[in-house]
Amino acid sequence: MTFEKTPPTLFSIQRFMAEWLGWIAFPISIVAIVFLISGRSASEKAAMLLVLPTGLMCWIPLVYGCKALLRRQVQFAVFPLLLGLGCSLVSNPLLTTNMMKTLEDRYTPIDLNSVERFDAIVVLGGGTHSNQYKLPQLSAAGDRLSFACRMYHLKLVGTILVTGDPLRGAPYEEHLDPSVQAKQILLETGVAESDIEEIAGTTTFEEMLSLSKRKEWLKGKRCGLVTSAFHMRRALKLAEKNGLELVPIVTDFRAYSGPVSILNFLPAKEALSAFELATREYLGVLIGR
Repeated sequence: MTFEKTPPTLFSIQRFMAEWLGWIAFPISIVAIVFLISGRSASEKAAMLLVLPTGLMCWIPLVYGCKALLRRQVQFAVFPLLLGLGCSLVSNPLLTTNMMKTLEDRYTPIDLNSVERFDAIVVLGGGTHSNQYKLPQLSAAGDRLSFACRMYHLKLVGTILVTGDPLRGAPYEEHLDPSVQAKQILLETGVAESDIEEIAGTTTFEEMLSLSKRKEWLKGKRCGLVTSAFHMRRALKLAEKNGLELVPIVTDFRAYSGPVSILNFLPAKEALSAFELATREYLGVLIGR
């Protein structure tokens, strides 16, 4: 028995085209609006944001939910709409930058031209990582370590204490130890080995606990705490909890402060990352860890 392939009818072709047009109409409309308002370069940026994973996980559920509503299938529309709206919120640059500002605006950056000299500074880990060649390099929070280097070479600090151990239970080698990475980079930039000390701890809580065991050494010294601006509030609370008096030295500001454009309303992975960072900080402050 043989079966003949039924040729597609005009109606089925039209239905297929209508279905796909329904899916791509939303992103095309957004790109067109951006083009009319801000020009070609901005529209190309908008197109890229919408086809990247963060953008897709926002608008695809929204379109699916809207199509379900048009078919009066409310039971199939609620979850996709909530998912799309939720993803759009947590990856929205305007929302996340305001969350960052609530953490960062508590502190102002130090002016290296007028700051008083520190006897020691504690540089929290997180500013380095190892690449595939097992070599240390600066990470997104690398401003912590580079700022410490600047202070040292301007003779604004005597001793630099670097923190961080590998996470327990993971197959890490010594080259992945954050404090070892930081120390190697400092040495390569001309910091004397005698002026570098390592502090143990896999989390900020453990690092402050380890540092508290050196209260006698810190006693009478002017000691600063170097970390990212969004992390400073939690780090200082943990320092105070362990009886440590540290002067905040904020670096690595993340909140966007430029003019608002239409692109700020589109989802971006940087915004999603900022939301996660801010949420983690608030949770850490809440539970005291």
